[in-house]
Order: sequence, then structure tokens, then C-alpha cells
Amino acid sequence: MIHVGWDWASRSHEVTVIDQTGRVIDRWSLAHTETAIGDTIRRLSRHGQPASVEVAIEASNGLIVDRLLEAGHPVVPDPPQRF
Repeated sequence: MIHVGWDWASRSHEVTVIDQTGRVIDRWSLAHTETAIGDTIRRLSRHGQPASVEVAIEASNGLIVDRLLEAGHPVVPDPPQRF
């Protein structure tokens, strides 16, 4: 399984894709826009079937989570750490 970490922010996001060995194989930033989110969903498809590309994200609902689930990605809510 491929793992994705999606760092949530209000204006832009950071996405990191990690392979089965823990190696970073892709990383990018995107704006919080419908177009950028759609482009990111398509970019994730380069890394395998959506069901095998699990996404951990600092949100449990909202536009991005909805789009990931619609595309077939397993989504794991990962609450941000508070210091």
C-alpha cells in the first residue's frame, strides 16, 4: 500500500507520498481550490489504484475528504498535534 500524508492549511496544502519501504516518492504543494484538488486526485492516481493509496489528513470532513472518498481513497483522519 502507498501512504499519503496531507498537511491541511487554510490556503494551501502539502502532500507527501511514501512507498511501502518508507521512501518519499512524490511531494508537492497545492492551493485550496477545486481545480488544484482535482489535479491532486489525478496525480495520486499515478501511484496506484485509489483503494491502495491511503491518505492521512488533518481533517475528518470537508471538500478534500469528500473528493478523496469519492475517488475511492481510504482516508484516515489525523488530528494535528497541539503544543
